[in-house]
Amino acid sequence: MKANEVLRRYAAGERDFRRVNLRGQSFRGKDLSGADFSEADFSEADFSEADIRGTSFNKANLTGTKFCKAKAGLQKRWAIVLLLVSWITSGLSGIISLFGGALVKLTFSPRDEIEAVYGWIVLIVVIVLFAFI
Repeated sequence: MKANEVLRRYAAGERDFRRVNLRGQSFRGKDLSGADFSEADFSEADFSEADIRGTSFNKANLTGTKFCKAKAGLQKRWAIVLLLVSWITSGLSGIISLFGGALVKLTFSPRDEIEAVYGWIVLIVVIVLFAFI
């Protein structure tokens, strides 16, 4: 298969190019993000300055293939999702720390006996919950 055929199919919406022979073909500066080139032969191919974010090259032959200045890694939407998940996780960690601090305060320096009993009950419940998680 030639590079022009791959680019034409890619423009038409096809992303599955597994096991194709693209030995020596040039994809310089082209957008192939999200394509699947698993088990393809790219010996001596040129991906210089190409956008290959999210592209799969699992078990592909990349002997002598050029990737100079190629854009690789996660696609932008996945990077944004990972950033949002990390912010949410950080926020939840802060909230859990707040409850942990309140629990320690209630357990070890209560104002009255009711707070002490409440603190110890909550502490036991937390220990039991974490024992099963």
